[in-house]
Amino acid sequence: MKKMKAIVYLLMIACIGVSAAYIMYKQRSPVSQDAGNIDDKSKSNSNKVGLGWELGLYGKDNKIIDNGSRLAVEEGEVSSRLSFSHYMNDEREYKLIALHDFRQSPFEVEGQTYQSYDFLAKADDTVDIDFIDTLQDNTKEVSYLIIKQPHVLLEKFESEAVSLGNLLSLRYPIEDRNTPTENSLLPFLISTKEPIASVFLSEQAEELTALMTAKSGQEVYLTIGNPGNESVQYALIAFLDWQQVPVINNEVVNYVTVEPGEKKIYKLTLPRVSTKTNYQVVALPDPYKVSNSNYSSQSVEASLRTVIQPF
Repeated sequence: MKKMKAIVYLLMIACIGVSAAYIMYKQRSPVSQDAGNIDDKSKSNSNKVGLGWELGLYGKDNKIIDNGSRLAVEEGEVSSRLSFSHYMNDEREYKLIALHDFRQSPFEVEGQTYQSYDFLAKADDTVDIDFIDTLQDNTKEVSYLIIKQPHVLLEKFESEAVSLGNLLSLRYPIEDRNTPTENSLLPFLISTKEPIASVFLSEQAEELTALMTAKSGQEVYLTIGNPGNESVQYALIAFLDWQQVPVINNEVVNYVTVEPGEKKIYKLTLPRVSTKTNYQVVALPDPYKVSNSNYSSQSVEASLRTVIQPF
C-alpha cells in the first residue's frame, strides 16, 4: 500500500489459528487466543475480499498518521478521519471506541457525541469516519479500538470466537515524556505452568478452558501471561456491553507487570446483569510507552468474549 502503514490481518494465519483453537477446545484442552483476526467464513477469489481489514488514521492534511507516532493536538482537539477497509464477502457491523489514558472517552461524529460509534461495512467496502476527539490537558496516550460484530453473543465455542475476541487497534502518544510506572496488581497466584496465554478468563485458576458463558456476579479467574522473552507491563481494562467497567478492586484501569514465561492469576468478580451481555477484558502492552518502532506498544490483547447471564 502506498504510504499507508496499515494493520493488515491475513486470512491464512487466522484460519490456522482458529482451527487449532477449535480442536483444543473440543478436547477440553487450553484454547489459544493468539490467532489472527479473520474468521473462516470469509472466502473469495478476489485479491482483497476475504483477506481481512485495513485500518488507518488521517490528519487534516489527508496524510496518514502512522500507528505509534505522536498525535498532533490543536486547541485540545484531534480532528481526524478513520479509514476502515473491510475485505469480506458479506456485510458486518463494527463499533469504534476511543480511550484516553485507557479510559473510555466520548468523541464527536457529524455533530453528535458518542461513547461508542456503531457503523456498517458492506462487502469489500471502505468506511471513512470523520470525528473530533477532545482531550484533557494532561492526556498522555490515545487509543482507538474497533470491535467486530459487537452485538453477536456467542454462548458456545465456535470457530469465529477467536476472531471476534481479537480487537483492531490504533495507539498514539500525545507527549514525548515518560510516565511513572504504576504499581503492579498483586496476584492470587503466579505460575510458569504452560500454556502461557496473554489474557484469559476461566472458571479454574490454572485450567485454561474457554469461559463462553458465566453467571451474573460469578467469581472467575483472570490470567495475564507473558509468552515472550522480555518483561512486559499491561494496562488492564474491561467492557460490559462495550461500556467500560472496573476490572479488579473496583479500579477502572489496573496495571500488571509480567516476567517472561510467567502468568499472573487474579480472582475477578463478574458484573451483575439483567440480560445476556457481552463481557471482555482487554490488555494494552507498554502503557505510556507507545512508539512507531515498538510494534507491541501499538497492539492490544484481549480475552475471548464471555456472555454473562442473569440469574
